[in-house]
Amino acid sequence: MAETSQISKIRLSYPEQVDQKDFVNESWLLSRVTWHANLEVYAFFTPGLRKDESLGRVFSDLERKSDESFELEVAIELPAYLPNLSGKLQYVLPVQDEEGATQQVVVSNQMSRATFCKSNETWHALVPRHRREDTSELGLEEPIAWELLHTFVAYRSNAIGPDADAALEDYLECAIRKLCGLITQIVSSLIKNAPNKAHGHIPVYEPLMFPFAYIGMRGRDPDLVRSGRIAVNARRAAINPEDLVHCPTNKDL
Repeated sequence: MAETSQISKIRLSYPEQVDQKDFVNESWLLSRVTWHANLEVYAFFTPGLRKDESLGRVFSDLERKSDESFELEVAIELPAYLPNLSGKLQYVLPVQDEEGATQQVVVSNQMSRATFCKSNETWHALVPRHRREDTSELGLEEPIAWELLHTFVAYRSNAIGPDADAALEDYLECAIRKLCGLITQIVSSLIKNAPNKAHGHIPVYEPLMFPFAYIGMRGRDPDLVRSGRIAVNARRAAINPEDLVHCPTNKDL
């Protein structure tokens, strides 16, 4: 007979003290409040399919820097928690990517999501817990609910293109894949260095394991950062030309 275990209800808790330090030089998405319509996301097209001009250009108000590049940030919520580092809920790790270059990866265990209603639509704000008061600046109603999220991991890279839309097309998928590789490196190191040495299976993270990725982009103006959310696992098969007829323009978004 299999061993049995008793069951009881418990109440989960989380640290009341939060880290006040911002890592805005390494991550906009995990240091500031960003807000998103729940039913509006970006998605990848089938290769070779071109969108109509009526759909607009993504982040069209961003101008590229003097070196013709944009800064691109990608952030993903993990399915579980990574440990704090020396008692810190958020920290920066230097992680070597597959090409041998060192990337600065921001890890945060203090992200939360505030759900709002606006004009009969549901929105959410991605909020560092020490920035909860900043949600009042959004001009939305009081949050319906607050939810503490799992660990978020983010990193930045450069994206080159004639405009932000073209740079995203050429670099965003690669950036998401690279972030997944960096996450795999972090988790692998944690498992290999576990005190009990019970290494077990080391997971390999792939983009399709995550429903969404949050993106941030900045160009010439250091104070102008645009953000959004892309449905990573909706994938191209779900995006058909007929679905785009009633898609809102970039101006509407």
